[in-house]
Amino acid sequence: MSDNRLKLNLDCRYFIGEKPCKYNRLCEGCPHYNAFGTKILIIKLGAMGDVIRTTPVLKAIREQYSRYHLTWVVEPSGAVFLKGNPHIHRVIEYGLETLTRLMIEEFDVVISLDKSVSATALATLAKAPRKLGFGFHPVGNIYPFTPEADYSFSLGMSDQLKFIENTKTYQREMFDTLGYTDKEYGEYEIAWTNFDLQFGKALLERKHVSRGKYVIGLNTGAGEIFATKRYWQDHFVRLIHLIAGSMDATILLLGGPSEVERNRQIMESCSDVKALVDTGCDNSLRDFMGILNACDVVVTGDTLALHLVLALRKRVAALFGSTCDQEIDLYGLGEKLVARPECAPCYKKDCPFKDEKFMQCMKQITPEQVLDAIVRQVQECEGGRC
Repeated sequence: MSDNRLKLNLDCRYFIGEKPCKYNRLCEGCPHYNAFGTKILIIKLGAMGDVIRTTPVLKAIREQYSRYHLTWVVEPSGAVFLKGNPHIHRVIEYGLETLTRLMIEEFDVVISLDKSVSATALATLAKAPRKLGFGFHPVGNIYPFTPEADYSFSLGMSDQLKFIENTKTYQREMFDTLGYTDKEYGEYEIAWTNFDLQFGKALLERKHVSRGKYVIGLNTGAGEIFATKRYWQDHFVRLIHLIAGSMDATILLLGGPSEVERNRQIMESCSDVKALVDTGCDNSLRDFMGILNACDVVVTGDTLALHLVLALRKRVAALFGSTCDQEIDLYGLGEKLVARPECAPCYKKDCPFKDEKFMQCMKQITPEQVLDAIVRQVQECEGGRC
């Protein structure tokens, strides 16, 4: 008696099930069948900047596995930086469906890189014989899956180790955690379209801006979690006047929804600077990338914009006060301006001081120092290293 069941290639990377695959045909006899190979699950929900600076792991995975299928679980806000990347075969936005799916689906390797309850619990629930990074122990706490993850885990337990003794970048720490101690990490990998990249240029044209010899971007924000990463507002005003008085430059004021009032006040204080352009605080993330791409040099704190600038391979003057500059690799694309008063780094959401010490880490980086850094980076551009 013959088996008349429908033949299904459930392990084909093109199989969808509820609708036709890209080749729009049944599985039996299909010449496009392409087995998964090693199934890998990355769980990196985290802050958007952290998601971006995790992407160098993709090159290491490609080098280790000749055939693989990669699923990445991420918060919805970070999915925009992963979708469209040809080396990520499936992007799952974190939610209830993620939990139910991971209780059933099987993988060969789980890579868990967030030290949070939600991420580590997912990693522990996921079915895989090999797990790297961090998990959630039955006693109710996060722990490192393997000895290779011990050092990275220790950074979260000791301010002395993280703030003072550690010299590793985030990428080096991540690679060591995953056992890639003999591999050099590469650059960020984000997928974008030409339309994304040209948005900034089109924006300037719509605003009828006469472009200066250089375009300098000033990112005034730092998100809502770490207000202490923001450069001092009065310093931005002074910096804008210094740039306008010393360079043939168009100055783009950058920010997100949290910077609406801040940027309005800066624009008001710099109403005499005709070269200053408010790019708005309501741009989509992809449009924001396009605006950054229109810049020759960007001034920013340790925030999402910094990682986008590096992914775009633009020159940067990066400002550090409350966070650890040694964890950031600029890939030779700029320089760090670091203030280290006695209280820094602190990683605090808000500065606890109410006197003259308030936000002293960012106040100590003077507008003149930032201007000098911008000039040096412009010179790098002129030298063909932009």
